Amino acid sequence: MKVFSIINNYPKGNKTAENALSVLRQPSFVTLPDTTLTTSNRPFFIPDFAEPCTVSVQLAVRIGRLGRCIAPRFAYRYRDAATVCAVFVAQGLLQELQAAALPWDAACAFDGCVALGRFAPLPETGVDNAVCCLDIDGQPVQSFNTAAAMAGADDLIAQVSRCCTLRQGDILLTGSPFTGQTAVGINCHLTARLNGEALLDFNVK
Repeated sequence: MKVFSIINNYPKGNKTAENALSVLRQPSFVTLPDTTLTTSNRPFFIPDFAEPCTVSVQLAVRIGRLGRCIAPRFAYRYRDAATVCAVFVAQGLLQELQAAALPWDAACAFDGCVALGRFAPLPETGVDNAVCCLDIDGQPVQSFNTAAAMAGADDLIAQVSRCCTLRQGDILLTGSPFTGQTAVGINCHLTARLNGEALLDFNVK
């Protein structure tokens, strides 16, 4: 199983004082190891190198069949379920690696850094018009509609499949406009919702 993490997909999240990533014409992606996944509402443990640690809620789409070089108009056939996930980043380490022009893997692809919610049937509104929300300790901190993305799920599936064969069970994380903006600490309780339905509920340790 492969995990594909989309970056630069939300213009709001791409514009920072240091790096205007939104000048890119299309999103890009990185491949994460399957050990990044935390499932079944198990706790997320902040590593000692990951402080300050930030979190963002994202839409995750599951691939349901084998495919390569998929045309965008057929991409809907290759996704069979969706959920929300909470993606953790070692923000301080990330900034150090970026400043040194080094790969980001240690800050963004460490064990357990993607808390994956329960998969549900694809929403009636479609994956490109879905609302993702995140609460911390019962207080709403993030909410966005996937319609604001630069590229929808089907275009992302087509883009990734040009480079990598997609297999049943692969997961596509479609990005967030809140990357790097919300700090999280030990003993926080996180709840993530897709169109109002809580699909992820866990603690940070």
